Amino acid sequence: KGNLDANNYRTGIAEHIKQAIVEQERLGLDVLVHGEAERNDMVEYFGEHLDGFVFTQNGWVQSYGSRCVKPPIVIGDISRPAPITVEWAKYAQSLTDKPVKGMLTGPVTILCWSFPREDVSRETIAKQIALAL
Repeated sequence: KGNLDANNYRTGIAEHIKQAIVEQERLGLDVLVHGEAERNDMVEYFGEHLDGFVFTQNGWVQSYGSRCVKPPIVIGDISRPAPITVEWAKYAQSLTDKPVKGMLTGPVTILCWSFPREDVSRETIAKQIALAL
């Protein structure tokens, strides 16, 4: 039906992260990543966790090929009300003795993929995003 409760969703994400770590160790990689299974899009994910952004329900934009995204719309000052990546990064690190690299979309990418406010300079918005991250 397409419905998944929060507990089953989190269990599924944890399993995907575990599979990613196991596969990277099997391949003999030195530095691992958690696989970003919890992220719908590298910009949308961060926009959803930062104050100052909103999203439309149907405002999809073609990014490339058949890939479409919902770009964040900047409506206020950008801030981070709570940690964004810490929980899943800590979980991934708990699965291995190898280093797990953090996955972070940068402030300029987030800004360039967003619809910025016109009354605030792009420089100011980029600095707000950088500080929030």
